[in-house]
Amino acid sequence: MRIQRSDEHKPMPWKNGKGTTLEIATGAHDTATGDWGWRLSAASVVEDGPFSAFPGIDRFLTVYEGGPLLLMHEGTESERELRKFGVAAFKGDGATIARVPIEPVKDLGLMFVRGRVNGGMIVIAAMDAYVDCDHLVALTSGVMVEVGAERVELGLLDTLLEVTGLDIKLVQGAAAFVRLGVLEDSSSA
Repeated sequence: MRIQRSDEHKPMPWKNGKGTTLEIATGAHDTATGDWGWRLSAASVVEDGPFSAFPGIDRFLTVYEGGPLLLMHEGTESERELRKFGVAAFKGDGATIARVPIEPVKDLGLMFVRGRVNGGMIVIAAMDAYVDCDHLVALTSGVMVEVGAERVELGLLDTLLEVTGLDIKLVQGAAAFVRLGVLEDSSSA
């Protein structure tokens, strides 16, 4: 287990140049190119506009502050409303337009290379919830978790990395729980 505090996250420009993301963690890197197989990051959406296109990437997104966030995906007829702590799953291939009708939002996103990595994200805002995960991101301040016999307090966006197989109990607050699985050896890519 490794605790990564929010001030350790790495600012990165958005692919479309319209903002910045805080890169929390990446993994399953392709040994030939160095490209990530998965990425966990947080960002602010302050105005309406297109999401960056990521062909071949599956995405999970949750809003942890503000909202709602309205998403319109290419090939659909209606917007999807994403409220605080709800989770949306979608493909990064087609155009996705985001709208912030009431107030800006802050979101947490998980992306992974389809066919090479599989994963998912759930959000739990409950006391005494036991969860099996690989990584955990605090979505509120004052999150309290028990990892085995150790109690850990986390601030907003503080992250527990590499907790696979450990007994994780959410005692207080809201957190995103991330599961990932590498489908093939990335060194063969």
